[in-house]
Amino acid sequence: MGRRTGALLLSLLVLAVLGGTAFAQTGDGFDLSWNVMGGAGGVGPLEGSGFSLDGTLGQTAIGPAAGGTFTVQQGYWYGAEVAFGVYLPLVFRGW
Repeated sequence: MGRRTGALLLSLLVLAVLGGTAFAQTGDGFDLSWNVMGGAGGVGPLEGSGFSLDGTLGQTAIGPAAGGTFTVQQGYWYGAEVAFGVYLPLVFRGW
């Protein structure tokens, strides 16, 4: 195994071990441990009690949601058909 490959594997191992220890912030009357932002696109602004939240964090919730007579389809490109597949040898050609 080359020096570069060993360093890459060690970096990935450290990232996997330390990445699993990230926890949600809590304290000062706030608890974000089990909440999800369901608008996985351009969210915002969400306002209330002197606070405002605006932005996109990532694809946090996908799938259809319904309430009353309304239905929303959440997630990036939810329901979009795949126009073409990815040819993996083309992706890995530079390695």
